[in-house]
Amino acid sequence: MARCRLQGHCCSHPYHWHEKSEEVFVILHGSALLRTPEGITRVKEADIAVFPTGPEGAHQLYNDGDADLEHLDLGTLEAGDICHYPDSGKTNDLDRGIIRKGNEIVSYYEGEDSPCWP
Repeated sequence: MARCRLQGHCCSHPYHWHEKSEEVFVILHGSALLRTPEGITRVKEADIAVFPTGPEGAHQLYNDGDADLEHLDLGTLEAGDICHYPDSGKTNDLDRGIIRKGNEIVSYYEGEDSPCWP
């Protein structure tokens, strides 16, 4: 579990999903836009968002306001988890901290046209 603060006009991580780990966001304060495969929706204080494993659990937060967003990020942190970044075609071996695009090792933001929305 992590208590996170997302500054205004910033995004969380690049749009991503996990093979083995589920995530849950509990919005504590503020509001933001949540991107999922279903589209973009607004989340606000007291909302809970659940992200299952697999492509249907892809997600990204963007704080489009001036005030900070505070949320809890609850994850199962399963061993052997691989994180996928659909916008850039990268994978991240979370146990080893190795990010690849195909066979090439790349940086975290490599291929992300925008740190927020594609």
